[in-house]
Amino acid sequence: MPRRFLIALSLGLAACSLHPGSPTSQVARASSPLESEAAFLFAHGLGDPKGATYGSAVVDGFPVPRHGWLAGGKLLGWDGVLYPIVAPGPPADVEADFRTLLKPPAPPSNEIVRYVPRSAATQAEYERRRYLGEDAILSRGIDGTHRDLVLVLLERAGHTKLAEEVRNAWRSSSESAFQNLATGWMNAHYLRAVAAHAAGRDELAAQWSKTILDALPALREEAARRGVRRGWNYKTNKEDLPYFTGGWTNVPEWLERLAADSERRLKSPGKPADLKALDGIVDPKKRIAALIEELENDGSSFGAFLPVPSDTISQRFAKEGLPAVEPLLACAETDARLTRATTSESHGFALERQPIPVQHVALRLAAQILKVYGIGNSAPQLRDYARRFAAIPEPLRYQRVLEADDLSGDQWLEAARRLISHPDAVKTLDHTTVSSLLKRRSAELLTKPLSGERIVFKDW
Repeated sequence: MPRRFLIALSLGLAACSLHPGSPTSQVARASSPLESEAAFLFAHGLGDPKGATYGSAVVDGFPVPRHGWLAGGKLLGWDGVLYPIVAPGPPADVEADFRTLLKPPAPPSNEIVRYVPRSAATQAEYERRRYLGEDAILSRGIDGTHRDLVLVLLERAGHTKLAEEVRNAWRSSSESAFQNLATGWMNAHYLRAVAAHAAGRDELAAQWSKTILDALPALREEAARRGVRRGWNYKTNKEDLPYFTGGWTNVPEWLERLAADSERRLKSPGKPADLKALDGIVDPKKRIAALIEELENDGSSFGAFLPVPSDTISQRFAKEGLPAVEPLLACAETDARLTRATTSESHGFALERQPIPVQHVALRLAAQILKVYGIGNSAPQLRDYARRFAAIPEPLRYQRVLEADDLSGDQWLEAARRLISHPDAVKTLDHTTVSSLLKRRSAELLTKPLSGERIVFKDW
């Protein structure tokens, strides 16, 4: 019998089991202690591996074959995500993959030292494996909320001995089993949706975001019924946030933004503009407007540690100068789009990775043009700063900022740093005036609220 026919037959035989919310998954009973928790998730979108064939396949959005349970044209990964199958992959063994999960591939040697410069090749490999998910199984192994999810999938697929190893080797987290399962399933879809968004795969980003958003009302209702702890609110120091919104990232909120942005892009598809072609726009206002429109395709800050390309949007705005400040500030106040760029895992937590909104990039670009990089700058603050100080040449500008009594401590602090490091400050400014000013502000900074660190300036 031809191999292709066998593969197609195996996919077809298991199709009814892998389909999320199928009758089989809703009524089946298992001996697992997580029976009721798992049954609820199977009924609300989690793919069911019961009866499915384990193997590998080339899936949409990933450049290497991924391993999991195959059925109905989709692959159910160890992370609980259903991936559309593009082509069959080589055979895979569930027990061998399970052993790989026990000892996941070692990261680059300098991964923990986050701020040590890396070679371009090492960094590129790190970004590709960590962020885009170019791993066959799970890049992080079995840990945290994934423990119960892996346990449920193995038991449901009939691999009870492997499931028992999971139960004996890893303790569940302090949260309830239902919260572990739901959170692990939700977080996996979030990370896949972010990766798809960064790679320009809007249909996948929308699909994976909506899988969780469709199930979220039922998940929250069930969490309340089971007495699950609510999200911790750092503003009120109470557990009063909606369910599944605590921690590093408000996953439901970001899934809503990803779904909305992906659907917007799918309705109005377009390719990124050639930045060099924008040089041909003679009218500066139209050229700046075109650059702002192009911010949604900016991915230059992806990973935050990768070398920035020489011809980036940020460099284009720097050339535009002060005329671009007000359009950028208006964008920062009203634009709801997302860029293709994402934040990095600065502390090693996957959920730190978030899409960067166009608003944030616009605010940063306006601040860079004004040479104001301090913490806590808002659009109104930058607009006021531009009106009062942008026309004053450096380094006199920084002296004028320090002389203004109505500015924030952050603005004084940054102006002082820039003033004492400016090469022309000693030549062009009055030493006695500046020294006295620095001493006065230094004393005031010890008591004035600051977003960042405090510093005392000595004699200048």
